[in-house]
Amino acid sequence: MEQTNRSNIQAMLHYSKEGVICLSAQRDIVFHNAQALKLLRVEAPHELARFFPPLFLDEVLEHSSPFIDRVVTINGRQLLINTFPLAMSSSTTGAVCFIHDVQNLQKINRKIDTDLHSRGLVANYTARDIIGKSASVVKLKENIARYAPTDISVYIHGETGTGKELVAHALHAASKRAKQPFVVVNCAALPDPLLESELFGYEEGAFTGARKGGKPGLFEFAHKGTLFLDEVEGMSTALQCKLLRVLQEREIMRVGGTTIIPIDVRIVAATNESLEQKVAEGTFRRDLYSRLSTLPVEIPPLSARGNDLFLILAHFQQELGTGF
Repeated sequence: MEQTNRSNIQAMLHYSKEGVICLSAQRDIVFHNAQALKLLRVEAPHELARFFPPLFLDEVLEHSSPFIDRVVTINGRQLLINTFPLAMSSSTTGAVCFIHDVQNLQKINRKIDTDLHSRGLVANYTARDIIGKSASVVKLKENIARYAPTDISVYIHGETGTGKELVAHALHAASKRAKQPFVVVNCAALPDPLLESELFGYEEGAFTGARKGGKPGLFEFAHKGTLFLDEVEGMSTALQCKLLRVLQEREIMRVGGTTIIPIDVRIVAATNESLEQKVAEGTFRRDLYSRLSTLPVEIPPLSARGNDLFLILAHFQQELGTGF
């Protein structure tokens, strides 16, 4: 069984788009794939030995410490190198090196960015797009800068038209998830059953009119990124319960499905109403409110922003032309 598993792993590595070289503690090549030869531009396995130093294999075998995300140039090609010690108990038994073509990685990143843009799953604004120099706006931008690096849920409260979605964009753009999807849904714009299927997706035959093959939901689209729930107070108590479970368990189940799907999504919620009042009235779950409002962001109304109004008018005049 062990030999079979080893053979299966080696077979998979042969089809990998990254080069792989595995050494024993005695510097013998235990395994390599064809991609390693291709990336290093050599024809025979014995030629790999001269690349042990630039691939950090010698240092890893000597010091038993990994070398991660190192960019080196070999034979005119930029390569991303990750080399790790192989250990059993406390002794090093070998080393393994993974080699990526940097140019190919850049192409993949551009393809992902293009795909996200074509589907509208990107943040189009940053904190620089928030106009104003008043103390309240300065504080708002400071909170965005403080909250963006975390994965904790953010609760945005502000009057209609004050820029809640703009703040959500800025939070995502300044976060470590910036290259991942940014998905927006207006919870008050959809009837309850439709909102549930949009958020969680559905399996084939889950309801009349369900698409053949089913459909992934917005949580799945937002995996590794940010899901912005605008007008979150529009959620029914039943959906609030499901959202609470997602926040607690980090997993979902499609409508009509039986499979648990793990997800990694940061939630940003917004409302122009008082969720505290909704909690007091019994129309919004207190435990969900506590989860969502860990990091609160209050957007000041224009009446509290002093001369910012003139800056905003000047901005729109410039955008629309002098005839404004």
